[in-house]
Amino acid sequence: PTPTPTETASPTPTRVRPSATPTESPPTPTPLPTVPPPSLEKPESGTPYGGANAKIQLLWRGSHTLDSNEFYEVTLRYTHEGAEVPLKVRVQGVSWMVDEMLYGQADQETQGVHHWSVRLVRRATDAEGNEGYIPISPASEEWLFYWR
Repeated sequence: PTPTPTETASPTPTRVRPSATPTESPPTPTPLPTVPPPSLEKPESGTPYGGANAKIQLLWRGSHTLDSNEFYEVTLRYTHEGAEVPLKVRVQGVSWMVDEMLYGQADQETQGVHHWSVRLVRRATDAEGNEGYIPISPASEEWLFYWR
């Protein structure tokens, strides 16, 4: 005898829903400076100077070759009439002569102390055309000198 075929149901496709969880990318962190900070060389921290005619040359060493839009930014801080005065100067060499016009500006109560550090910055222009400076290295350690 021949078997009689039996009816079987045809398979039906099953629908798969796409994943409902959105994929979010984490916020992009601000890039950290990429160049090592300059090393301060002279004057040694704590060096005293006397009088308006003192020749004070701040000297440092850097391992980075500057592009035309990169600078060493020297920050000099002192206290004048009880308020901190930060002065920023940008140069492309590895030294800066402190301007004699700054003599006597630091409060005598602070013994004429001046703090200084150096970092590398890059000149950049934003979308509105404003020029600014972006740090490309951390600041060096901070040294000080006395100018009385």
